[in-house]
Parts: sequence; structure tokens; C-alpha cells
Amino acid sequence: MRLINWTRSARIIGAALTAAAALFVSGCLNKDKVDATSESADVVIGLTDAKGDFLHYAVKVSNLTLTKKDGSIVQTILEPVEIDFAQLTELTEFLTAATVPNGYYTKATMELDYSAANIEVEDANGAATKVTSIKDSDGAAITTLTVDMQLQGATGVLIAPGTPSHLTLDFNLNASNHVVYDNADTIPVSITVDPILSGELNAEAPKTHRLRGGLLAVDQTANTFKLGVRPFAHKIAKSGRTFGNVTVTSTSDTTYEINGETTKGAPGLAALAAQPDFTAVTAVGNLKFSPTRFEATEVYAGSSVPGGTLDVVAGVVTARTGTSVSVKGTTLVRNDGKMIFRDTANVTLANTTKVTRAGVKSDVVYTIADISVGQRVTIMGTLADPAATTLALTADRVRLDVSDLRGTVVTNTDGQPLVVDVQILNGRAPTAYNFAGTGPTGNDANASGYRIDIGSALRTDLTTADEVQVRGFVHAFGMAPPDFDAASLVNLGEARARLEIGFGVQGLANAVTFSTNSLEVTGFGDGLVHHVTKRRVVTDLSTLTDKTPTFAPAAGSDGKFKGVYAIKAGRSVVVYRTYSEFATDLQARITAGGKMKQLVAAGTFVNASSTLSGNEISVVMK
Repeated sequence: MRLINWTRSARIIGAALTAAAALFVSGCLNKDKVDATSESADVVIGLTDAKGDFLHYAVKVSNLTLTKKDGSIVQTILEPVEIDFAQLTELTEFLTAATVPNGYYTKATMELDYSAANIEVEDANGAATKVTSIKDSDGAAITTLTVDMQLQGATGVLIAPGTPSHLTLDFNLNASNHVVYDNADTIPVSITVDPILSGELNAEAPKTHRLRGGLLAVDQTANTFKLGVRPFAHKIAKSGRTFGNVTVTSTSDTTYEINGETTKGAPGLAALAAQPDFTAVTAVGNLKFSPTRFEATEVYAGSSVPGGTLDVVAGVVTARTGTSVSVKGTTLVRNDGKMIFRDTANVTLANTTKVTRAGVKSDVVYTIADISVGQRVTIMGTLADPAATTLALTADRVRLDVSDLRGTVVTNTDGQPLVVDVQILNGRAPTAYNFAGTGPTGNDANASGYRIDIGSALRTDLTTADEVQVRGFVHAFGMAPPDFDAASLVNLGEARARLEIGFGVQGLANAVTFSTNSLEVTGFGDGLVHHVTKRRVVTDLSTLTDKTPTFAPAAGSDGKFKGVYAIKAGRSVVVYRTYSEFATDLQARITAGGKMKQLVAAGTFVNASSTLSGNEISVVMK
């Protein structure tokens, strides 16, 4: 079965409106029998989040249970966990490695505690605003909420011995929260929460995975090490109390940073083996299948991780003057495991501050000169006053983490930096940054003409207005141009896109025309939202050459246009599995006088033809 939730979408391009969000849940039913010789099986549960507009969304997960087909309930976490879901848009955090009774499971349930929530939204000027009013869909103040996810299939999903399973739960911030702004439409003042949880079992998702916990054992012969899971900011328990155990595979390319010292491959694993039991470790990597394993690309241990021996601030550099650095969007983890959220931290650097870079071994030397505006950083040091509104930290070490920018191409000239108009830099609008000092006089970085070194080869597939995602590191402070050194670049032309069109409060009677294999939008009415989003890069459909966007259902391998096509009218929701049934119903409603209020679709969008190809579309009728 498909479970469909209708809720309100987050703010897109300055407008908040009623939206239809389809929840697609998938599972894995490729096992045909249960091993009767064992009564339990292993399942690793991870948490992630689809992208939203929140700087922080920290709430407690007070309970997480799995329900079997026979109705029995299995609890999978041993204590409440505070989680900042806004930090999980690019990765999945391993939450628990549980041994559960084997059998078929039909539901996952997550209990959220909002009583001490810290939720911050970026306003129109790039500043963080804390949301103090949190309500449910009925307008009542929220203290706790329970979110259910029905697992696919008539019998649910099978968890069985000898077949390790990985269940990823996705708390969709964007679809679960409606942000209410003031009359000027600039300052967020409250949110309405109608939480949506989706998930997949054994899905080979593209997100990076992160595992945190205490070191239990190292096997240098097998190139593995075992961690007792202590997710997020949980203090490492020397008593051995964990959320389960996970074995991590190390390769010759795995980089290590242990107590500020960097190395790679087998020497790194040997250095890890020399650490005491229960040393705090964070492993970043990818979930692999056939066989199922977690393969680390980066490993951090001891004082190099939050929850180690130093106070740790993670955020993005938004300004720098001399040795004084402003870091915004900060999460502070104290050396006692306590987590503190502040929008800004002022960090003092010194010539003795040690600088490393994520994923680079020890033969490369970095200094504080490499810390520039726009760089994502993890800073380890000593906190002056944790109660202060603005945190002050003296840096002992700084790690340069991979930064992420999204935008559109301005120019692409052979032998010159790629110039991009930046929309999002490390999750924040360009207005949050002060680029003064990033280059010599007249050469400071400029978000609307951001210069990126992509190497010597010209990217012939990039032309003006193409959407791109670039990951890498900001160029050294005072040394621009270039402003950014790319480690990877993705042309988002083929990236999964979300098309969203609002036809105004009163709806529009003649908004679309039909054919046997497409639906063409012929007008936007007075609606404010008519945009397509690719990994947070937003394009206004009215600026494209072809201003009549088309939804074309994607054919499967059998040539049929199967998918999830939904129509909502009032409280009634009808879901079709084929485009033809959906189109026939929608056309009949329009012929009978119905008006469309909104259309939301997902798939691959081609700018030149304004065509979205996919098999997911939802329409809201007035």
C-alpha cells in the first residue's frame, strides 16, 4: 500500500501556501522465509531528513519502536536522544543497532518531545530567528508528538537472522512544518507541525552515513573496528552502555584524525588500535551491499571529535578580521557531552592553532590562513562562558570540513574560474556572509559572481543559467580569486527536481490541458509560487524561455506509466497507480467546474523545454 499525507509546505521564495505532500514508503520483501533456528535478528536504524529551511531543529526522540504483524511492540532505543534534524540533510546518522525478534514488521513509531525544542529559521536578511510558538495542525501548543510510518506490503517487512537490515527513517522537515511569518513576510514567528515520517529498508541511498560511539575493538587483520553506538551528542559511556554495536570496515583510502594527528589506511587503523577502550570515535562513510557493510571514508577519534576531551563548535565562518572569526549556525558540544545551540560564536585564532582538513593525510600542511569566509569548520578549544548569548571560544585546533554551495552558472570560460551566482552556501543565504578581506583590494568574493577553481578542464556541459552543486573548500583568506576550490561539481540538470505551482487562493479553472501522455500547465493565475527546485537551487518558471511547464509521466521498463498520482478535494484523497486514470478523473473534475489550487510533482526537469518527467504528481482542488 501507499500511505499519503497531506500537509502544509515550508516557505518557498517568500510565500507560504497550502501544499500537498505525498509520503512514499518503500520496503524490502525479497526474503521468502524466516530462519526458525534463531529467535532474533539484527537491524541498524538510521535517522535522516529531507531538506528544509531550518538552521536548527533540535528536539528529543523520546522513544522509537517497531511493531510486528502480530501487534507486539519492540523498543529500539534505551534512552531519549536530542537530535538536530536540520543537520541531517546531507547524511544519515546511525541511531541504534538493535537485536529484535525475527518476523514481519508493519510499523515504525517515533515519539518526539518538543518541550525543550530549539528551532531556528533564517529570516530574509540571513539572520537566525528562534521560533517560540510551536503548534499542531489544530492550533494547540505542542509538547509531544507521535509519528507513525506504515511499512509497505500486506505482510510488512521481514527482519530475519543472518540478513543484517538497515532501516532508514526520514523525518521530512520541509513537508512536516509550516513556517508562519510576520506581516512583512520577513520574520518567522511560529510553526505548525504535522510530522511526516517515511523510510526504506536496505535502500542504497546516496547520502553519506555517520556513526558515533565508543571504541570497543580493532581487528587489523580484518581491517575492521567495532563501535558501541552512542549517537549525536551522547557522552561515551565507559560502563559499556550503548545503543548496540556496529562493525566498521577500513580501506587503504580511509583517512584518520586521532587527537589532532592525521594519517591514512593501515597506519591509521594501527593508531586507532593504540587508543584506550571507549575512546570517542566518529566514522563517516557509505553503506555498502553484497555483502552489507559500513565502509569508512573518514575516521575521527579522541579529542578530534565532539564528546571527546575538548569543547567543540561546528558551523560556518561568516566573517573574519585578523585572528577573530565569526561562526554562525553553531552547535556546541561540551566536553561533558552537553549540547548548546547559538546562532553565533566568536572564535579567537592563534599562530599555534593547529589546522587540518577533512579527508587529507598528514603530509599536507594547513595554517590559520586557510580559514576564510564561507568555510565550514569544526573548532576544538576552550569555551569562555557557555551561558553567554554569543559564544566565545579560544581555538586549539580547527578542522576545515567540506563546504557545499548551490547556484546557477554565470560564465564558463576556458582557462578561467567558473563563475556562479550562489543561492545557498552551506545551507545559508549569501546575505549571512561578510566577504570583506577574502581578497586583495577590489577582489573580495561576491556571491553573485562567485569564482570557482574547477581545474584545468573546461566543463563543456555547463552553460549560463545551469544549476550546479559544488563541494570543496573555500580559498585561503585574503588570497581570492579564486574564491572556492572545487573537489566535486554536479550539473543539476539531471538531479531529482520538485515542481511546485500555486494557482492562487481562489484556484484556477483552466490551468492545464491534457494529452494521452502529458499534462501542460497553461497559466499560473495569481499564484505566487511557480518554481522548480533541484537540491535547494530554485528556478522561477516564469523566467524560462518556455513558460508552459509540462508534466510527462515516466514509463517503466514495461512501457506503462505506473506511479503515484493523487487528487485531493476537501478531505478526500484519491490515489491512482496509472497516469491515464489520474488524467481522466482530473479532467472530469475540471469539466464539472472544479478549480486547481496547487500542483506538486517530482522527477527530472529539463529547463530548455520546461518538462518534468516522473511518476509522482499531486493536485489539490478547490
